[in-house]
This record gives sequence, C-alpha cells and structure tokens, in this order.
Amino acid sequence: MKKKFSVIILFLLFVKASLGQDVDLDKKTGLVKVDGKESFLLIAQSSFLGGIGNTDYSLQNLQKEELAYLKYKTERSSNPNVQSRSYYTITFLKSGDFCNIMNFTSLSVMKSLAKAIAGAGLVVNNAIDPVAEWNYVVMNNGIVRDPNSKPVVVNVNVEQEQKPVPVLNAAAEIAIKENKIYNHSEQIGVYKSGTMGVFNTVQVYKSDGTKIAEAKRQPGGDDDWTVTKPGSVQELNILYDNTSPLEKLFKYLVEKGYFN
Repeated sequence: MKKKFSVIILFLLFVKASLGQDVDLDKKTGLVKVDGKESFLLIAQSSFLGGIGNTDYSLQNLQKEELAYLKYKTERSSNPNVQSRSYYTITFLKSGDFCNIMNFTSLSVMKSLAKAIAGAGLVVNNAIDPVAEWNYVVMNNGIVRDPNSKPVVVNVNVEQEQKPVPVLNAAAEIAIKENKIYNHSEQIGVYKSGTMGVFNTVQVYKSDGTKIAEAKRQPGGDDDWTVTKPGSVQELNILYDNTSPLEKLFKYLVEKGYFN
C-alpha cells in the first residue's frame, strides 16, 4: 500500500505543472493551440476495428509538414488474468529517435497526446526542438540514434535581452514543471523517476542530457535518499523531506555543484 501511495505521489509531481497550460484541440482539423497560440497539427491517419484509441497520428507543423509519427500498439498477455497494454510509439522523422507514450486516457486519446506533446515543448517555431526531443526520449526510456550526439543550445541572437544566469551553487530556488528542473526560473536539467527492485529511483540530468546523479530510497519509513554519481561507487545520504521531496533533493544537488 505504501509503495502504491509513493507511485501516486511521484505521478502527481510529474503532472502538476502542466495543469496550468491551456491546450486547445480541434478534433476536426487537428489544430492544437497552446495558451491560445497555434502550435501544431495532430492528424488522424488510420482507424481499425472501430475501437477507441485504435488510431495512428501524424504530428505536423502548421505548414502540414510531418515532424513525427505516433503509432498505436497493443501488447496482449498469454495470461488470461493479465490485461492487455496499449500505448503509442512516437518516432521523430529527422533523427529517427523514438520512445513510448504510456499516459493517455481511452476516452480522450487525441487530447491526451496533444497535451503530452505540448507539455514537453516538442514543437517550437514549426520544427521539433532537438533539446526537448532528447529530454523526452531519455525520460521515457526511448532509443536515440546516436547517444553521443547530444544537442547543444546556441544563442545566435546577441541583441536580445540578457537574462540573469543563476549561480548554480548559490542558494537555490527550485521549481519543477513536468520533468524539467528550474532554478530561479531558468531550466537547469531534467529528471525521470521509476522503480528498481524495492527502491524508488530518480535519474537526474543536466539540460544537455548528461546524467549527473541517481537517487534512490525505499518507499515508506524514514529512509533517506542515497545518491551516487555516474561511474562512482561512493554513496551520499541526503535527508528525505516528505513535504517536497524532489524539490529538496534538487536544491541540495544544485547547492553542492552537481549541475556545474
């Protein structure tokens, strides 16, 4: 029961920030507006058996150029007591990277997919944002064509207003939006959560996709986070704060220079 409750808490932390985002979908045209601005098209491609959710979708920009393809899949178990599992695989056409989309409701599949795409910030200026794509594929345990080609953000507009860059090892002010980690309103990284045996785990990455830490703890009780760096066997214990567990974890990592 405690493990189930912990999973629910992690899920709520994952989706809480996206609730403030206004995603409007016109099911007839496939046009998706994000916060009132036309963003992308989600076009139904095929339907079979007349079932709800048995539809593939083409993710297109506003010029109707295809950016990614969403394929509906179902895995059936040989065990009659185990229900079949349905999901979508999203494949990005330019890179060939792909991952699964598991969280969608059977009564509003198209809207759920639109929210997932908008929430991840995948489409920017009528194209797939490479950093957002990398983060999304990594978070969802997908496959990248070339793991060594991490996207780099280059600012070519030298005349634009310069935002203050937070000092990463100073006092941190952490916010979480979906899987993104912000410090003083600037995105500094991403994370993905899951389970490994009896442990709840959190994988922490910088914004360029570089893994910087893994934290784990047993759900329930007073166990603290056990944190390790990639390639290191040294473990560090960090106090678990049940009021805002992830925020306090990331705050500690920032102030200890993990994101530098």
